[in-house]
Amino acid sequence: MKEITNAKDFLGKEVEVIMDRKLGTLHPKHGFIYMLNYGYIPNTISPDGEELDAYVLGCYEPVDSFKGKVIAYIHRINDDDDKLVVAPINKNYTDEQIIALTEFQERFFESQIIREMGVVSNYIDDDVQIYNKLVRDKIPDKIKSNGENPIINILDDKKYKNELEKKLYEEYKEVIESSGNDRLEELADMLEVIKALVKLEGKTLDDVIEVAKEKVKKRGSFDKKIYLEKVITKK
Repeated sequence: MKEITNAKDFLGKEVEVIMDRKLGTLHPKHGFIYMLNYGYIPNTISPDGEELDAYVLGCYEPVDSFKGKVIAYIHRINDDDDKLVVAPINKNYTDEQIIALTEFQERFFESQIIREMGVVSNYIDDDVQIYNKLVRDKIPDKIKSNGENPIINILDDKKYKNELEKKLYEEYKEVIESSGNDRLEELADMLEVIKALVKLEGKTLDDVIEVAKEKVKKRGSFDKKIYLEKVITKK
């Protein structure tokens, strides 16, 4: 099987783009007009199994092919399908210009412009707050209700478990630092994380409670507030 092409490897390089969606043509399925020449890089393969696609800037008529330099690539967060941005050699475009020129298609996706040196620009004009954390299921909807745009990613089980464990430690610290009704809130958050971890193991909270009951029978609870200082063993 042919190796997946990494768009990052093309940054700053000269390429030839073969057009399959020329300037002014209609998308065969969705019906919007291509405001740029749009094509692919031969002998490459992207995650969707097709050739690596490319937007061509600075070419103002339909063409069969175009040679230029890759000045950036567009990473689709919710589609895993990167698009090269190719411009005439010795000509550059700002992120704002790229966003405006490619919006006719990228408006349907959550995208980022990635440059050389790891510079990233989001397809949003307002301030960006970075969180990179696991949140409750309804949080994205609440963000949208405030007129904001949440950028999310669905984790696989391995990453999900890792983030739950980080969340458990985060909630533990908040429980320690809180008091009164606030502590009750934090304990509820901690319980929710525990429920999720239990579910990931294919169990329920009832299963955990049953194990806890067995432990109480064998070893007791913490109701008597016993603090063990030391154990003396006779010689």
